[in-house]
Amino acid sequence: MCETLPSTLSLGFLGQLTCCSEAYLVTANKTDLGLCSEIVKACDSTSFGSKDITFICGRAGVCALGAVVVKYSGDERLMNYYLSRFNEIKLPRSLPDELLYGRVGFLWACLFLNKHIGQGTVPPTYTGAVVSEIIKNGIRLANKGRCPLMFEWYGEKYWGAAHGLVGIMHVLMRMELIIDEKEMLKHRGCCSFSHDVMSKVPSSRLWGCFK
Repeated sequence: MCETLPSTLSLGFLGQLTCCSEAYLVTANKTDLGLCSEIVKACDSTSFGSKDITFICGRAGVCALGAVVVKYSGDERLMNYYLSRFNEIKLPRSLPDELLYGRVGFLWACLFLNKHIGQGTVPPTYTGAVVSEIIKNGIRLANKGRCPLMFEWYGEKYWGAAHGLVGIMHVLMRMELIIDEKEMLKHRGCCSFSHDVMSKVPSSRLWGCFK
């Protein structure tokens, strides 16, 4: 089934898996759950060895959704299989920080597992190191310009959800952060959005909202 389409959430059968799993939660229809199991099994096979590691476009999405689906069916052995495969995912040093293909995309899978399997499934000691690396990169790139926090993808600055600051902040603010990180993200993140808006519409009435 997954041989002709990608096994990803964004473009392939993993998106159908998400739809079917949500349908099962509403209807409790075992047919939906059975279809979920078939999809995730096929996607697991085709995504094995993939270099993409995010929730939306990579191996992390397959393993995370797989673990949750088989949890619904009560198969603890298979759930542990998907969790162990998830734990085998390595983040390359060259990985970008963004949501679609980068570190934040992997963190989204961690959030998904902790929500649906249980808090601590992916421990904060692990995710915290990834969060710290992302924040460090954002500050380093910000020092090159006037914006308090900035990220790049292939050398270009992005503000949007897929590759830019919006998507990164969306996930980071949902992570288990230490106090200093929370305050830093609140200050630098808000100032970054303020800088972006005012640089594009300097006479905007939004000015008062960002003071």
